Amino acid sequence: MFRLVRTMVLAMAVAVPAVALTGGESAWAADAKDAAKKKPKAKNKRQRWPTQRKAIEHELPPRRDAQLQEGERLAFRVKMFGADAGEVVLAVGQRTEVKGRTVLPLAGFVRGSEFLNKFYPVDDKIVVLVDEKTFLPVKADFYARENGKVLDYHTTFDHRDKLIAQVRKKKGELLERNFTPERPVYETVNAAYGARLLDLKPGMRFQFYAWTNTKERLISVHVTRLEKVWTEATGWREAFRLEMSGLVTGGFVNSASLKDEVPKKGIMWISADDERIPLKVVMPTKLGEAEGILVRRYVEKLDPAALGASQ
Repeated sequence: MFRLVRTMVLAMAVAVPAVALTGGESAWAADAKDAAKKKPKAKNKRQRWPTQRKAIEHELPPRRDAQLQEGERLAFRVKMFGADAGEVVLAVGQRTEVKGRTVLPLAGFVRGSEFLNKFYPVDDKIVVLVDEKTFLPVKADFYARENGKVLDYHTTFDHRDKLIAQVRKKKGELLERNFTPERPVYETVNAAYGARLLDLKPGMRFQFYAWTNTKERLISVHVTRLEKVWTEATGWREAFRLEMSGLVTGGFVNSASLKDEVPKKGIMWISADDERIPLKVVMPTKLGEAEGILVRRYVEKLDPAALGASQ
């Protein structure tokens, strides 16, 4: 049950469009071309994994002249079968300089409801460092705490050498893996904020690749229309309705799982005003439909170490 709840709430980050800032993909391509002239380091020996990639038919739209607010918190209530199943909090950290570039920490927290935690406690956290110039992820740390189990994933994104490297820690044992993407790949939490920085318009379609913990997915988005949406945090707001589907195209997977892959579909509503607030998401699960609704939005005074982001 809780595995499905966690999948749904993290899908709030996976399913919404990850932004490629103006020049983001071109900068990535230029770095990759330059890096191709160099031999990869021995410690980054390439591993081969099966893929089933498809050509991108619709590129990302341009970025708006907007910036994320440090300290912003978005709290969502997750419901399944009409009952409270848990909550998700998305957070923006404090900008900092790392090796001459501005990075922004973004975080997502997943917690089960009081009732469900009695028999399956969940308290997960993911922190992503994003290069604010390109909005590409630099580093992601995912800490899974579910039903007494402890599992950590530490992932780095080398866009210059086109390499995603990951260390998984489970019961004190480390597993090192890497994957080679063909195009820019975004992460779950920075994807959740991406749509807020895009110049969305009804009728628009676009696609991008997203890394969802251990898998590469091709995300397809259709901005179908404007709709009125109510939440207790914002009241009535006019919102863009985004219909999305995600297909696993690679990652730490086998050929059989790719062959049997079926696209996952969902809907996201984002306010059409300048704030571009994620208001609501609906995602299917094996047990039925799950819904996440914004219940609170506020700005918190920041402690530089509040999100636990490491450099």
